[in-house]
Amino acid sequence: MFNYLTDIRLRPFGLPQISELLERALRTSSISFNTADRAFVAGLAGGHPYLLQLAGAALFDVIASNTALSDRHAEATRLFQEWSSPFFGEMWREMTTDARVAFIVLVLSTIGGKFTDGVLICRRNCLSGLAQS
Repeated sequence: MFNYLTDIRLRPFGLPQISELLERALRTSSISFNTADRAFVAGLAGGHPYLLQLAGAALFDVIASNTALSDRHAEATRLFQEWSSPFFGEMWREMTTDARVAFIVLVLSTIGGKFTDGVLICRRNCLSGLAQS
């Protein structure tokens, strides 16, 4: 007897697939996500299937705990960061130096910053954007 796994690579989900994923996940629950919640999950996870699951689960748990409406995205972000830390840590450890540099450049371009001569230059508070992302 033996076990084997098939590796299936998923591409990032677009908004229609994200909506469908969330609808299916919440179908048997009394909890629902409004339009702002769906946009929050999509923005936090960036369409990555595993991260969508984490972001959705974090928001679900926060809503289930009856956290105030005004605080729920902040609390879900905190949970998401806590839960995703091992994923990103492992990803970082497995990256080559060139991949790490490319990753940093992509993140900086997303948050409005850049490196010039080894110095981080930020436009419009890019470090606070990173802390909120």
